This record gives sequence, C-alpha cells and structure tokens, in this order.
Amino acid sequence: MFRLLKRFRLLDLNELNFDKPDYASSRIRISHNRREFGPAFVEKYGNIFVGSFEGTDYEMGYQHGRLLKDEIREGVIPYLYQFAQFLMDEVSSLKIINDVVKVLAQKFFYERIVKAIPDRILDSYIGLADGAGFDRNQLYIVVGFADMLQVASGILNRRYKILSLPPIHLCTSIVAWGSATKNGKLVHGRNLDYEAYHRWERFPLIARMKPAKGIPYIFFSSAGVHSGGLTGINDYGLAFNVHTKFTSQVGFSAPPMQVIGDHLLRNAQTLAEAERIIRGMHYNCGWTFVISQEKSPFAKAFEIDSKDVMDVKYEGDYLVTTNCYKNQRLKKREISINRTMDINFVSRLRRIDELAKENYSRIDEKLVVEMLSDNYSPYDKQRRFERNTIAQMNTIQSVVMNVSDRIFYMAEGRAPVCYGKYYAFDWDLKPVFTGKRQLYIERNTKIDSNGLAALRLYINAAYLHNIGEEKEVLSYLRESCGKNHDSDFYLMMYAFYLLKDGKHREAIDALNKAISIVYNREEHFYRLMLYRLWLGRAFDLGGFRSQAKVIYRDISKTDNLDIRITSQAMRGLRKRFDESALKKTMVNFFTADFIKL
Repeated sequence: MFRLLKRFRLLDLNELNFDKPDYASSRIRISHNRREFGPAFVEKYGNIFVGSFEGTDYEMGYQHGRLLKDEIREGVIPYLYQFAQFLMDEVSSLKIINDVVKVLAQKFFYERIVKAIPDRILDSYIGLADGAGFDRNQLYIVVGFADMLQVASGILNRRYKILSLPPIHLCTSIVAWGSATKNGKLVHGRNLDYEAYHRWERFPLIARMKPAKGIPYIFFSSAGVHSGGLTGINDYGLAFNVHTKFTSQVGFSAPPMQVIGDHLLRNAQTLAEAERIIRGMHYNCGWTFVISQEKSPFAKAFEIDSKDVMDVKYEGDYLVTTNCYKNQRLKKREISINRTMDINFVSRLRRIDELAKENYSRIDEKLVVEMLSDNYSPYDKQRRFERNTIAQMNTIQSVVMNVSDRIFYMAEGRAPVCYGKYYAFDWDLKPVFTGKRQLYIERNTKIDSNGLAALRLYINAAYLHNIGEEKEVLSYLRESCGKNHDSDFYLMMYAFYLLKDGKHREAIDALNKAISIVYNREEHFYRLMLYRLWLGRAFDLGGFRSQAKVIYRDISKTDNLDIRITSQAMRGLRKRFDESALKKTMVNFFTADFIKL
C-alpha cells in the first residue's frame, strides 16, 4: 500500500519560484493603530482591521501576509486546516485508511481544482503564504475545503442515502431597492454562517485591493482569507456574495468557489458583464451568486450546479436567499444533507421573506440589521438561539452595504456576531463618525442574555470538538444545559458526551428531557425519533438490551420516517450498540445531529 502511494507525484506548491517584492526585507512601520509595509497598510478600529493592498497579485497577497502575520497564525487558516484533517481522521478508526483518504483527496480533488485557478489568483494565495510564513501546501485545504465537502456530499448521497454530512458554509442575504426601501437606496445585507467560530470573528477584515491589472475592489473577510469571493464590492458599485447549495450534480476540475467572486469583481463593470462571467465559468458543485448595483435591474441571483446556471425569479424590489434551490430544474438534483438542515434552509428563507414583506417600503440599513440578527423561527413558532433562525450559532460575519451611498456596516463581537454592533466605514475605509463616536447600528429587539450565554457555552464545546480537544467539552455542555433548560439541541449533545464518558443513566435522563421538549409537536417529529434512537442506544450501552429493542422496534415500524433513522433502528434490533460503535459515531454540533449514525 505504501509503495503504491509513493507512486503518486503530489503537486508541491513550495517548489514554485516567485520573486519577492523589492521591499520584502523592509521592517513593518508601526504608528498607533496603523501598520505600513511597502505601499500597503492595515489599521485597526476597535476589533476590526481595515487594509489596503496594491501591486501584482503575489505582492498583494504578500503584503496581507506580512501585515497580519500574527493574526493569520492565530486565525482561520490553521483552524480550517486542522478541522479538515480532523474530519478526514474520523473516516475510519484505522490510521492507515485515513492517511490513504488524505492522499487521494489531495491527488484527485485538491490538485485538480488548484490547477484550475487562474495563475494570477493562485499567485495571490501563494504570496499570502509566503508573507505569513506558513506552508504553501495548506492552501489546498483552505482554498478548496468548501468545494470538497460539497462534492463529497453530492457523490456519497448518490450511493449512500443514509449518510449525513456536515454543512460547513451557510448564509442568508437580502438585497432591497426602489419601492421596497425607505429612501429608494440600494441596500445589500449578508450573514456568513461558517464553521470557523472563535477564529474568524477574532480578526475581521475589510480590505481594499488595487490590482496592477483589473478593477479595484473591497472584500469583507478575516485575516488570512484573501479573496473577494465571499462578500465584496468593486469601484463600479457592483456588489457580490455567495450561498452554498447541495446537489448531486457535482464535478472535480473547476476553480473553487472563492475564485469566482474574486474574478467577477476584478472584471465586471455592470450587472450584464457580471452575468456573462457567471454563465461562462465552470463549477464543481452548487452555489447561488447574488449581485447588485445602483442601476436597473439593481439585483440578480443565479443558482448553479456543475451542469446548469439558472436565473432566480423574484417579485417586487427585493431579493432574499438562503441555502435551498428555488429553480425547479435544479431542485430535482438537490440533496438532503440531513432533515435538520432541510428544515433550517426553508425556515430561514421563509422568515427573511416574511420580514421583507412586512417591512416593504421601510427597509433601510437599520431594518436589515434587525433582519440579519432575527432569532424567531417560523418553523418552531418561537424565538431560539439554535437551529431554524436567520441568526445562526455560526454567524461569524455580518455585513450591510448601503451601495447607493458607499457606506458599509460590519458586525463586531463573538459569534453569532449579528447580535453585536455594526460599525460604519466609508468608501475610503475610514470610520464614519457621529460627533466623537463612530457610527454603529445594533439590533433593537431585546436579547435574552441568559439564552445567549448558554449558546456561547455550547459554541465553546463545538469549537473544542472541531479541533479534537475534547477534555472540556462535557463541562461546557453541562453549563449550557444549566443555563437553558429548554434546548433539546444542547441536551442531545450533552447526552452523547455523557455516553462517551460512561455515564449511561445520566445520558438516559438527558435524552428523556429532550424527548419531553419535542413530544407531541409534529414539526419536531424527526428530532423526536432521533432522540428516541439515541435513548435506545443509551439503554444498550447501559446493559438494558430488552428496553433498547423495544425502542428500536417501535422506530422501525413508524411510517414516513427518515431512512437514516429507520435503517439504524433496524440495525439496532440485529446487533447491540456497543462502545466500539459509539467511538465510530461522528457528531456535528451545528445540527446536533450525526454524520455517521
């Protein structure tokens, strides 16, 4: 096996030669909140970094890397690399199999999409790695991770309908203009929901890019994420953001998602030109691209898989998007990640549409902030701090752009950042002041501080789990359940970790509490059966086989139940769920659900 793997000649980005800028050996000039390096600079206002990078693509990446070197090393790039390795280490209990998976993933996926990246954009990523001083080959994971998970979801779902996969990259956005807004201005708001809490929101970044070739543009990201491919706006007032979609129609050899938006912002002056670029590109998986500009038709959105690019239809002067396909042709190829997320996608779309309709003719930046921080779930018919709300536990970035006036508001604080203050910056990336204080917007609706504290304890547990440091996870979950007694999500994860700790009777009590919360509520039927499945497994682990079989048998006879749960209940009837099976179970905190049941 090892001899076979050695035959693979893996592309080593460290072997590529680049000439560093003339000023590469210069020291960074520091004055108060400002750092300067060559023609570039970074300033810090509160917790938000703003920067300006210019020159060739390699130079801009290098400037970013040098000026934010310490933040990058503590930020999202090493975390995502570590998280990706952690997921691949969970494929099997055998290290040799996991090592093979890593090599195959690099050779047959990551390398192919890296080779599809236009040279100049790849140059910028390599410049970033050189400036910050990290291994260039980490770029495989960082740049291609979102595409890789979606492609894996699409391929595996074709064959294994019972497999759930983690949704890493979600979003909610709204664009409003004309008669929908209070003053006729174009407002573009977007939440970035991404499994990178505790890292991304520590070093939020707004950066102006002045490429030697192409249109200058601004992107909104985090230290080390050198791309306009998530959220950005260019000098022609063309704004862009992207949403994940999950589809069985996937490919292997197109550029990764981050490249698309970056290329568009550099090259499109109008919505029509942006549309031509979107329709002319190739894609690995499912996305929605949202574009807007202060010119008729003001906004467009395109739903995509590796085969088709389709317009998103909308009525009125607003456009809302989450993570489920609207186009019926693409919807036929849409896949279910798991029932929890199916509900989440539709619930957020329904809620953001409700809010847009309710506030039609009155929408402005303040109302968009209220919408992006909304935590009412129309599915659950209550305010919540987890699952089916616009404000997600992993909302790590929230941006509102007044495209008409070229003023941007970026949320600051711990995840979910949309509960914090949105600070205003102008087109030159200078803070906008009102008197002696920087202008900001924050949510008007009062937040349950105890519920938010419980959520952040749960996020702490999720973060430690994601990096494989699980020693303190159980204590955080215990505290979270103590602060919020009504979250079946927290109780499910708490019970799972109690089982891992050998505390079977306590786990049974926690699962019974979770069941009592969702019992007799039709909308929570999936969650009820998920918790009952785990109650059966808790009985199995605790030595109560007869009680376990009663639960498995009841689940297996239940009509209209998700195949993932039915199949596992039938397996439980055939074979006791034991410690070995528990160790193989992969959990996803964001959904309080499981990748491998």
